[in-house]
Amino acid sequence: MLWIHGNAITGTLPSELGNISGLVRIDAIDNQLRGTIPSELAKLSHLERLNLSNNQLSGPIPSELANIPTLRTLQIERNSLTGDLTGICDARPEIILYADCEETSCLCCFVCCDTEDVCVIAFDNL
Repeated sequence: MLWIHGNAITGTLPSELGNISGLVRIDAIDNQLRGTIPSELAKLSHLERLNLSNNQLSGPIPSELANIPTLRTLQIERNSLTGDLTGICDARPEIILYADCEETSCLCCFVCCDTEDVCVIAFDNL
């Protein structure tokens, strides 16, 4: 498990994280991470939870994340990420997903938080 929650870490997420095959959880919320989500994270075949919420990440959400067979929770809200999450939802129908409503598109998601307008939540999309 990589737990770097709330440490004011700056910089980018290193693509080399994808080489740590035993990772089951990444929690890097509440930092100042910039740049994109490395597509190499899709190599983490045991990853169950990826939480990158409340950073300064930008760019497209890697569609390769749909290839992680064990991914159950993806939390990427409160960033400036863009893209279509439908492929991830289709590949991982049991996923719990949190993403920014205005920047992302997700046909499989059915709840958009009205109070803060910051997340799309998909539960059990079977």
